[in-house]
Amino acid sequence: MPRHNIQRESSDEGPEPSPAEVEPSLLEAAQKMVGKTKQRRTQQRDIITREYDDRVEALQKNVDDYFDSRQRRGIEAQDEVWNRLEALNQKRKHIEKLIFCSTRSLESATLKFNSEVLSTLQTSTQEAGHVGAQGGAEGDGLGGKV
Repeated sequence: MPRHNIQRESSDEGPEPSPAEVEPSLLEAAQKMVGKTKQRRTQQRDIITREYDDRVEALQKNVDDYFDSRQRRGIEAQDEVWNRLEALNQKRKHIEKLIFCSTRSLESATLKFNSEVLSTLQTSTQEAGHVGAQGGAEGDGLGGKV
């Protein structure tokens, strides 16, 4: 690569530096520029990486919160259904108990009524037998003659 001659416009700045002096200073300046550029790129990359990690973390938190919320709502809905089922079960038990008590009461009343009917029938039969022994009218079914 050809080297370009750089000439100064004013000569009162001092003696012109030799190419051996210019080359190391240019090399140093270039190395500093490259180093600063690398440092700037590394910083930018780190910033971008941190922002990306923060966004991923925030998104993960949002997703976790959403699923936790959904799971919590599901559990609450299940609990509500279980509570309603338990209340309905208690009502069913109460109604069954009422039906059982009513049936027992009805059975007891029926047995009492049967007992009274049998007692009345026995009394009637005994009275009819007593009347039949004394004699009743013929054709009245009590065994007497008219």
